[in-house]
Amino acid sequence: MAGFYGVAVLYLEGQGVPKNGEEAAAWFSVGAAVGDEQAKAVSDLLLKDQKTEVLDRVAARATEIYSEYVRPVQPLPVRPAETPADAP
Repeated sequence: MAGFYGVAVLYLEGQGVPKNGEEAAAWFSVGAAVGDEQAKAVSDLLLKDQKTEVLDRVAARATEIYSEYVRPVQPLPVRPAETPADAP
């Protein structure tokens, strides 16, 4: 969770990447989606009173980030070990 927040801060402050508030808001939003309360608070502040177009762009980018970095690493269901056919 802290990783999303950290990347968001880099974009928010322009540290090593171009400063980009919308990109930062998208990363904060993903952090919020995975349960980071601090990311949620910052995301809410950044997106408060934004125009619909901005909200739509941030939502689309957050969906891309989530699909790339969260969905592929979600825990897989645990299946019991297969039992050999000749087991009692």
